[in-house]
Amino acid sequence: MSAVGRNDTVAALGFLLALVTAVEASRRWHQAQEHRVQAEAAGRAGRLLHEAVEVTVGVNAAREYRPGPKRPAARAGAGRRATPAPGIRPMAGTVQEGVPEHARDILADPAWPALRARLAEVEKAGDDPGDVLATVAARRELNSADSVAEVLVWRLDGWQRQRSSAAAASGGGTTAAPTGGAGRSVPAGKRGVSSPTPRPPGEEQQRKRPKRGR
Repeated sequence: MSAVGRNDTVAALGFLLALVTAVEASRRWHQAQEHRVQAEAAGRAGRLLHEAVEVTVGVNAAREYRPGPKRPAARAGAGRRATPAPGIRPMAGTVQEGVPEHARDILADPAWPALRARLAEVEKAGDDPGDVLATVAARRELNSADSVAEVLVWRLDGWQRQRSSAAAASGGGTTAAPTGGAGRSVPAGKRGVSSPTPRPPGEEQQRKRPKRGR
């Protein structure tokens, strides 16, 4: 990621954070004035802005992510259980490893099923869910979050959005399949090898027939 792009992203994130702060201040003021409708509207706007902030955090994390060495899979019968197939890992253990200080609250949070589903999608895409979870969690503090699980869901949404976009961009240079279709052999006459020009029927007989004298 270029320095210019990084600076633009940081500026956009700072702008969003400033908006979140302003909208929250507005919500509190309307609440103090007992303007219920305005306070609720400000609360909804603040939530949407907060989500946008966390999605942006996840996008940035995915852009700068450098995967570490993959953990070796444990052999069955070697004192540890074999690594489960992708998509069925018990994600509670992943949370306890990735964000141990918040694990208890996350597992009791109503947003935990959504977070577990996101982690399964990350693993299915080929990334280590524990490594990714620790990466997005470290991008910005979580102590002030009302729901740490929900914040991590938003960050993983941004992560997946960026990874999908990067995968689509890298796959744009693939060569097109031959016109004849994949898996079909092209006849020899269409490979640039010259083939004899077919002659009209009876031409050989006409050449061999003796000429009649006049």
